[in-house]
Amino acid sequence: MKIKWTTLFILLLLVIVIFLIVGDRSGEQETGDLSLPDEEVEQVKHKEGYGVSSSNPVAVEVGMRVLEQGGNAVDAAVAVSFALGVAEPYGSGLGGGGTMLVLPKADAEPVVYDYRETAPKEGRKNSTGVPGLVKGMHEVHHDYGVKSLYDLLEPSVEIAEGGFVVDTYLSQRIHGARHRIDQDAASHFFPDDEAIKGGETLRQEDLAETLKRLQEYGLNDFYEGDIAEEIANNYSDVSKRDLEEYEVVKTKAAKGSFYGYNVYTAGPPTAGITLIQMLQMAEAYKLDRIDKTSADYIHLLGEMAKQAYNDRLSNISDPKFTEIDTEKLASEKYSSKMASEISTDELSASFDVNDTPADENNHNNTTHFVVMDQDGMVVSATNTLSNFFGSGNMVEGFFLNNQLANFSSNDKSPNAYEPQKSPRSFITPTIVRSEDGDDVMGIGTPGGRRIPQILTQVMISAMFDDISIQEALDQPRFIVEDDEIFIEEDMPDSIVSDLRNKGYLVKINNSDMFYGGVQVLSKFGEDGEVTGAADKRRSGVWKARSTE
Repeated sequence: MKIKWTTLFILLLLVIVIFLIVGDRSGEQETGDLSLPDEEVEQVKHKEGYGVSSSNPVAVEVGMRVLEQGGNAVDAAVAVSFALGVAEPYGSGLGGGGTMLVLPKADAEPVVYDYRETAPKEGRKNSTGVPGLVKGMHEVHHDYGVKSLYDLLEPSVEIAEGGFVVDTYLSQRIHGARHRIDQDAASHFFPDDEAIKGGETLRQEDLAETLKRLQEYGLNDFYEGDIAEEIANNYSDVSKRDLEEYEVVKTKAAKGSFYGYNVYTAGPPTAGITLIQMLQMAEAYKLDRIDKTSADYIHLLGEMAKQAYNDRLSNISDPKFTEIDTEKLASEKYSSKMASEISTDELSASFDVNDTPADENNHNNTTHFVVMDQDGMVVSATNTLSNFFGSGNMVEGFFLNNQLANFSSNDKSPNAYEPQKSPRSFITPTIVRSEDGDDVMGIGTPGGRRIPQILTQVMISAMFDDISIQEALDQPRFIVEDDEIFIEEDMPDSIVSDLRNKGYLVKINNSDMFYGGVQVLSKFGEDGEVTGAADKRRSGVWKARSTE
């Protein structure tokens, strides 16, 4: 008996010593790089965690703070949306719109909130549509939010009023769009008549006052109060009545299948159907088994893009104005028929892809983010002004969109301009989920007309290659447009020769902006691990923490 108590005492001492050496490891863990955009981001997984993925470190911090203070994924998404309008004013903001895909819980069906801009009820066709972002945040928060809107707006007020340090990326965007921006209204972007430089602090006092007003009087003030008056008075094509009558559209997500996974994405008038069709054609051709660097892979993916993009022109538009059979267009049968028309050896005849001023000028300036909370709620959202800084017109501290450039130039198109209609868009917020709900991934990207091609390439590699999501994002991308193939870096001469023999022109375009900036978070497996990846092309950032 004495020996047993001695042994027990020694074991207890050992336990205490080990605890003192190792310390308490049950607290939070985190990852992601919130310093300079070009630093390496460590790839770490976390059990039973939550996270935010965005192109902006300020927005990621805002979203994480909301999650840590008891908010859910929708609360964080609302706060991130407002914060991005402050920290990335070229990409989205109060004067724009977007689309948000919400997965309320693991075993639920996602809901789409379409708060994209609409054409005014009266007046001539111009560039600016009726902004929808603020009403979209109001609606999604009303349905799912648990924290007060006042609190969710507070971080953006602080950032706008106190300022933030401008990075080189924002400075370059301001400089590049200086000829389109109303510099009198946006003088704080141009100190000494030059674009604000990286390392300087940007304060947006007018925007801060607008956000404070939304805190005090509610988000409806944007559509019915003094802010609405200012918009109508400063931009006559958008009237007070247009703002008062604006409505968010809530629908179920477009749904397709991809190797046994359910793909949920935004339906018409956005490009979710186009992505589903490309993924299902890729499955029909077993594209995951083909060498990603081969001429055959590049050719087939390009042909699939042409089929899906061409189909989009005749079948995708605002469903409030045109009856659209979404289930048929997203079916495997429909995709298989398109796939059967592809030649594996020859370059197809030219397909129409572009039919809008925005397509021709490649309005590629959207911002995407993903949020996951510890209870299984997932948000995948894409917000936009259409082009960089939208129309360039600033009202009450925010830029107005130029979304109406996304209407077709062809008056007979289903995407032709009509009052109170939303134009077509390539934005494609997406959620992928396994049948049992254990695996889920939120994903999306900016990139204009190249979005479906970018996402298809990344999703094939991320889901089926034996590599991490980060490695999938880091792989060189290519874009096929008619008989031209744009690549990020040199290809072996043999592959270039094979492509030229098929009739392609191969060109290097090493502009990061050209190839999007994918934002992604995923939980794979029953242990609920959270992982993400940061796309170096647009200074991507992600952060996650464990709740253990």
